[in-house]
Amino acid sequence: MNQAAPHRSAYQDWLAHQPRPVQQMVEWLVSNRILVATLIVAIILTGIFLGGRNHWAARQQKEAAALYAEVPFEGPERAVKLAEVAEQYPTSGAGILARFQLGKQAFEAKDYDKAVQWFEPLTQLGQAKAMIRILSWHNLGAIREAQQDWTGALNAYQQAAADAENKAVALAYYSLGRVSVKLEQFDKAREWFQKAAEAGLGQSVAERANERLLWLNINEKSVAASAQ
Repeated sequence: MNQAAPHRSAYQDWLAHQPRPVQQMVEWLVSNRILVATLIVAIILTGIFLGGRNHWAARQQKEAAALYAEVPFEGPERAVKLAEVAEQYPTSGAGILARFQLGKQAFEAKDYDKAVQWFEPLTQLGQAKAMIRILSWHNLGAIREAQQDWTGALNAYQQAAADAENKAVALAYYSLGRVSVKLEQFDKAREWFQKAAEAGLGQSVAERANERLLWLNINEKSVAASAQ
């Protein structure tokens, strides 16, 4: 007596007519269905998390901007409001701008240590905030000049000059020339002033750099003698 062939489902019929690589893939998915299900759930949860994170970040930026809009242009409340924005939303665009403004206020008030505390973290900002990063290096250089820390000023301006995103590098070169004169590094000062004149930022910077070069050529000996 012939034994009847086992009944095959439509799925088994479909699979039997597929190329061998497809059969192997399907067999793997079936045998590892728990792992596959876990991966799918993980992908879905990751999407939900990233979507929620982006929504939260956008809301934070909006709230920070609204709070910054309340900052008065002058008066004692300005510093208080700026500090509020900087503390509540430190990584937002408004929070970063608030920290920069607080640094400028401290500098103008000759509270140099406080100004350094505000500016130094801003020098570590990424490419999206390159302008603030470079301006912070310039401000640190100006602070060190005010403290007559010429070596510290030279380092800050060198950082600004070396930044690949600095579109106004002539200003950094010019500042390096001035500080080099203070350090009696006259040959180096000439190099910096020459670079500033050739950097092409604008006629005013080039004129000032050329004036400094002329002044240096005339007065180098007397400057060196007065420093002895």
